[in-house]
Amino acid sequence: MQLKKLLLLSLLFCAATTFSQTRARLDNGKFVSDKEITVQRLNCPAGTVQFARGVRWAPENFKVLLTINDSDNVVLPPSCYVQMSCVRYKGASSVMIEDSPACGGNAVPNEYLVIDLISLEKVTLDNAQRQRFTK
Repeated sequence: MQLKKLLLLSLLFCAATTFSQTRARLDNGKFVSDKEITVQRLNCPAGTVQFARGVRWAPENFKVLLTINDSDNVVLPPSCYVQMSCVRYKGASSVMIEDSPACGGNAVPNEYLVIDLISLEKVTLDNAQRQRFTK
């Protein structure tokens, strides 16, 4: 009976945390250059987010076009973006994009760009700030 309760609680916990685990790889699981053609779509509770780089509808020079709910656009500078995930930041449904400016090297630490999906406000977090916010 205890085992069944534990299993049920584990399944409920997994279902409840699925939102925070929703993510999309932007580098095919490896570090790539900032000039890699990439189109990736992610469904978050407040809407869809599309990451596009190096395609005809994205800005030139491998800048990133982030399209939110197929209407709002945010342009990001060229960089080695690793993944994006749906998060709640300060109570708002947001997308977090992990940026590896050194493109796999260890000279520059990763940064985490958080964009509110409703207001489109951007905040950049370092690793310590991200760890505090995800706990």
